[in-house]
This record gives sequence, C-alpha cells and structure tokens, in this order.
Amino acid sequence: MDNFSENLQENQELLLDSLRAACKKIAPVWPLENFVAVNPYLGFTHKKFTTVAQELAAAGAVQMTLPTSFYLEKIKSGELLEKDIAQALFNQRVNVSATDFIAKLEKLSDSEELPKTVATVADLASEVTGKDWDRFMIGRISQWAASYFDKGQAVWSAADQDDELFLSWKKEAQLDRTPEVIGLKGFRKFVKSLPDNPLDATQDALEQLGVSADQSSLYFHRLLLKLGGWSAYAARLDWDSELYGGKDGKVIEFLAVLICWEYCLLSSIEDQELRKCWDEAKFSFSSVAAHPEFSQKLNQNLILQDAFDLASQRRIIQKFAQAQPSPTKDTKQVKAQAIFCIDVRSEVYRRNLELVDAEIETLGFAGFFAFPIKYVPIGHEHGEAQCPVLLKTGPIINEKLADEKEHLNALSGRLLHRQAQQVWKSFKSGAVTCFSFVSPMGLSYLPKLFTDSFGMTRPVPHPDREGLSKKTFNKRIVSLEPTQHQGETSGIPLDQQIQMAKNALKAMSLTDDFGRFVLIVGHGSSTVNNPHATGYDCGACGGHTGEANARVVAEVLNNKEVRSALVADNLLIPTNTIFLACLHDTTTDEVSIFNEYDVPAARKEELNSLQRSLVQASQATRTERSLRMSAEKSSSIDQMILGRSKDWSQTRPEW
Repeated sequence: MDNFSENLQENQELLLDSLRAACKKIAPVWPLENFVAVNPYLGFTHKKFTTVAQELAAAGAVQMTLPTSFYLEKIKSGELLEKDIAQALFNQRVNVSATDFIAKLEKLSDSEELPKTVATVADLASEVTGKDWDRFMIGRISQWAASYFDKGQAVWSAADQDDELFLSWKKEAQLDRTPEVIGLKGFRKFVKSLPDNPLDATQDALEQLGVSADQSSLYFHRLLLKLGGWSAYAARLDWDSELYGGKDGKVIEFLAVLICWEYCLLSSIEDQELRKCWDEAKFSFSSVAAHPEFSQKLNQNLILQDAFDLASQRRIIQKFAQAQPSPTKDTKQVKAQAIFCIDVRSEVYRRNLELVDAEIETLGFAGFFAFPIKYVPIGHEHGEAQCPVLLKTGPIINEKLADEKEHLNALSGRLLHRQAQQVWKSFKSGAVTCFSFVSPMGLSYLPKLFTDSFGMTRPVPHPDREGLSKKTFNKRIVSLEPTQHQGETSGIPLDQQIQMAKNALKAMSLTDDFGRFVLIVGHGSSTVNNPHATGYDCGACGGHTGEANARVVAEVLNNKEVRSALVADNLLIPTNTIFLACLHDTTTDEVSIFNEYDVPAARKEELNSLQRSLVQASQATRTERSLRMSAEKSSSIDQMILGRSKDWSQTRPEW
C-alpha cells in the first residue's frame, strides 16, 4: 500500500472515531409502540457531572442546574444553610468563604442567562440573511426521516427504505427542488457532487467547510442535538443492533447527512459575510475550553446544586435518626404478600392496601419480575419484549386458549378483524375514496361521537382486547410447553423454569415467610387519547403492561415440579401458598386477578376476603388521588376517576 492510500485510510479511521464518539453521546429513544423512559445522559455516564454540564451548555444550551434565583430562595427560606454551601465549596476546592459566595450571588441579575451555543452554518445563515434557514433545514431533513423510518403507517413513502440511510437521503435530496425554490442556488448540484459512501461524503464536506474532524466534537454534537429526536431514534436502532450482536452505523450516517447539509447550505448561499462569520465560529468547535464564558456561571450553579443535594441528604438522615424502631415481626403466616412494580403510581396503592388490611404485606421489584420474556399475543407473528429495553429478551411465550377449537376460532377472528381494519383504513386514506368517505359516511359517525363524548363508549378499543370478545379475552392463558413458533423455539423447559424461579425469588428477597397468597402485580394504564400511551405502561416490561410477566411468573411458581426442585436451594414454598397473577390499572386503581382457577374451592372464602381488601384499597387510593384532580364535591369519586380512563379530553388521565 502506498503512502497516499495509508494516509487516506488513517484519516478515515480518525474521522470515523470522531463521528462515533459524538454519536455515542446521544441516548436512544424508543418508538411510541413501546415508549419507555431512558436516562438522557446515558452517553455521558463515564464523565463527571461538571464536565457534562459544561459540554451540554455549549453544544445544546442544556442547563443541568436550576436558575440561580431558585437557590437564593432556598437560602432565604432556610432550606439551604450556609454550612451546606461551605461543604460544597470545600468539595470542589474553591477557596472562597460561604458568606462571600452568598453575598456575590445576591448582586447578580435574575435575568442573566447562559451564552449562546456553538454556531452551525444554519445558525449563522439565519442571522446573516434574516431567513430562518435553520428551521428550513430541520424541516426538510425531518420530512425525509419520517418517510425513511416509517413502519407502514404512511400511505405513500417518498424515501427509498431499501437503501442505506445516507444513500436514501442523497437520492431524495437530488430530486427535491424545494431548497432551490426557496433560494438555495445549485443545492441539488452540490448534493449530487458528494460521494455515495457516507464516510467519503463526510470527509469531502468537512474539507469544504474547513473543519478538522479531530477538533470538532462540539460541532458534531451540536448538529445531532438540533435534530435530537431523529438522532435518538437512530441511536435506538443502533442499540438494538449491537444488543443482539450486530453493528452500529445508523447515527453515524445520520450525522453524515447533517454535515453534508451544512456544506450544501454554505455553498448555495453566496454571502461573504456568512463565510467570514463561519471562519470565526469554527475555531471554537474543539472543546468547552474555547468558551470560558460558560465556566463562571455554570460553576457557580453547580456549587449551589451540590449544596442543595447536601441539604436534602441532611434532612433525610435526620428523619431516619428520629424514626421509631419497627415492631417485632409476627411469625404467623400472613394472609397475602403483594409484589408491585417499583413505580411511583404503585406506591399509593401499596400504602392504602396495607392500611385497609394489616394481614397483607407489600414488596417492590422491577415490574418484569426477573422474567425477561418475549410475549406473542394471539394473532401476532412476532413477540413483544416484556423486559427492560436495555436487556436481551429471554424465552418466547405464546398466548393461547386452553381449548384448541376456541383458540383457532379466536385466531381467525382476530386476523379477520385486522384485515377489515386495514381495508377500512385504506378506504379512509385513499386519494379518491377519502372524499366518498367524508361525504356519505361522515353522518354515520354522529351517534359514536355522541356516546364517546359523554363517556358511554370508549373512543378506541383497548389494543390488548381488539378483535377478541370479552369472553375470549378472559379465557387467555400462557403456554410454557416447548414448541415451535415462526422457526424459533417457544416455551420454557423445566430446568430453565427452575433457574428463572430461583433467580426471581432471590432478586425479590422473597426466600422465606411466604404468605398464603402471593400476588404478582404487574401494572398498566387505560387512556384513549395519548400518543405516548405506552409510556404509561410498565417501563420494565418494555412499554407494555406487566400482565404477561405476572401470568408467567405465577404459572412457573405454582408448578409443583419447580417447587420441589427449589428445595435444594433452601427455597421452601409452603404447599398452601398460591401465586396469583394480577394487574394494577394505574388510571382506575383497579386490580384484576387472572388465575382464580388455581385457587381450590375450599379456599374461595379466603380469596373473596382478599378481593374485598383489594376493592377497599382501590377506593381509598382513588379518594386520595381525587384530591389532586380538582374533583367536584358532589360528584362520585369512583365514577369520576373511572370516567377519565375513557374520556378523550383527558390526554393524561392519571395526573
């Protein structure tokens, strides 16, 4: 290999490393079908809080502290003491007294804000020309990305999804006349001049921009934050790929699109003032050190935040010191233990359940209950990951009906329903048929609009129940028997059931003193008008309800063979202990039990007593929550809370 080829390869490796380093700072975001909370600072966990705060302020105007006025108010109210600030100053090795530090704070203007972020070509072009090129660029890229990442919802698709990400954008951008119509002369010509390979194209674009790849970490990060949603979506695709042994690359290609857009934008605007501003701006891309104006303001707030954390810790420690010792635990077997997801919404119900029935204990654990399964509902080809999105899925579990004939009828009925829905959707969205839908069919929707508006019907069917009758829905069970599904083995062999049961019980710290009933309580939410509805379901179950996990856990732990094998690990489950699969609806605060059939007739009264306690806890929880919902005194609390779950004017019925 000659020197030129070696240098070219070395430069491309350096560029790839720089691009990848910037892309790894973007936390993945999951789609609406399984929307879950993700730590937005996931890509910075290896860095110090102070360093990250400065970088995000420079790259995206992200403030990781509260305004100075907030801390000043806490000082005045006595929540934040001088000794807390003194300790924070000592921790950060700042040689200033707490008194002088506070005095200086009080002289600052409340309107003082952080400086602007590092500038991109689009930012500068908007300032120099007076046209909002920044917004235009974001709009054009977003429109293409929406088409490229579409999963079959759009009737027409403009982007070629069969191509790799960068090449798909390049083909579409070469045809799109919109930039030139708006005033970007020769934009398509500049796009066409770029190589098809994203790395080669990025290298050419950076050379034309006069930007060095190894000194542009802030610039790359700034570009990704401009289209943070699509960057995060691409990061999720990379995360899933790497989780199952694949490679990354989607975010890198998306960053290549952004860099190439910057080059084409600069080349299309013939303005010397813009080029002068760009030449001045690009020398500050390498690090936060080039922006000393960030440091003073941020460091001051970071000290105050540290002091505020210390003050909060001090108050919590004082509460523990003043707490009374717990009473001696009764050795008598309790009526029930209920294991809930560690979700803030479950806490209210747990507290009320223990209040209404002293014989019930509650525990908390991640809502997938250490069973990372892939659940396949009736009529679905592919399973849904019922575990935290950062983990690999485990066994595939099929949903079914015990009676084979009933199962086949339910399967065909659900498939037929789905096909009819697809045909109806096509009719409503078609280029011609949409007009005939609105005119003659529109009036037929009036009765449904009326009943939906007054809460007599549910505006949209529950996704888990759609296509199934109520009777069929209530007969669903899980199949743990090993079998084949779509070319993969489904079910859980006995030895794996034993291992998963042991892991789950130990993880939940439930290894002795089992109650007569043990409730495995997953949670879900009922809402009819919220695009982020899955975000209200269980995050530990991948944005789904915890019903499937609860059913599988109960099925495994009620298995006599599993219990016998657990004895070898000193896990002795009493013969009278029955595990119940339950679901807590966090909108209505109702708790359902799915496997009542596992309770023998001789113990039905025990089960009835437990269910009465659950109903009382539901009523108490709804009463407590109603105080935060401005409920009318004359209205029925239960009716009001239950009504919110199917009221399309309530986009967030729980809060």
